[in-house]
Amino acid sequence: MDDVNVPGLSRSYSDIDLASEEGFTNDDLEDDNLQTAAYLVSRMKSHIAMQLLIIQVAADLYKINHESLSAANIGILLEIFSLIASHAHQLNSETILQKKLQKVCSVLELTAPPLVHFENDSYKNYLSFLQNALMDNPSMSEEMNIEVQLVEVCEKILQIYLKCTEPRSFEHKPTDQPILHWFLPLGTAKKEELATRTYLAVSALQVLSGLERVSFRRHACRLFPLLVDLVGSEHTSGEVQLVLSNIFQSCIGPIVME
Repeated sequence: MDDVNVPGLSRSYSDIDLASEEGFTNDDLEDDNLQTAAYLVSRMKSHIAMQLLIIQVAADLYKINHESLSAANIGILLEIFSLIASHAHQLNSETILQKKLQKVCSVLELTAPPLVHFENDSYKNYLSFLQNALMDNPSMSEEMNIEVQLVEVCEKILQIYLKCTEPRSFEHKPTDQPILHWFLPLGTAKKEELATRTYLAVSALQVLSGLERVSFRRHACRLFPLLVDLVGSEHTSGEVQLVLSNIFQSCIGPIVME
């Protein structure tokens, strides 16, 4: 199958001035630099909107034509969802870019590009597509290893969520005494981001809990450490704990008791 070329994915934002180490300062943000900064923010918003539109079109194409799609067609759609989700995650992983965006948008009084929303929507659509493909055509799904890809996407979603729950650490070393480590609670911004990501994490957990017992068993070894980490993490909603409890009771418990 030929490689899928999704418009806009070939250009990384890490190579533009906005994301550079120097970036913009309050003194620099005048005249031409102001216009450049505003243009870059606007372009990124348009870029995100275009990517979300592409995955919506792909989802609609599958919904309307899924009964007549071949394995090759499904493969192309899968690659589109995968590429855009990976791209969204990459953008959210570029911390320098995010800091520069926050500073520029603050100075220009602009709303920041919706990077978390982009990542959430990309993975939500990717997850839904894999779920539908698995249910609509079990034989083709087995041939294309759709179940494995579904579990991998759930795993990725939970890893992203866990990354967001990581507490900040503070190290203090008094003279001639052991180093003391304190873990600080999540800040307001992190809590807001975590709340935004909760729905997707719950969806991923529900997908895993809905797997047939034999299917869950195949992936239990790779999923168990993630589930344990989720139990010990800070959450902004009780939804995650409820679904986790269900997974341990209905999926993990029977495996342990055998």
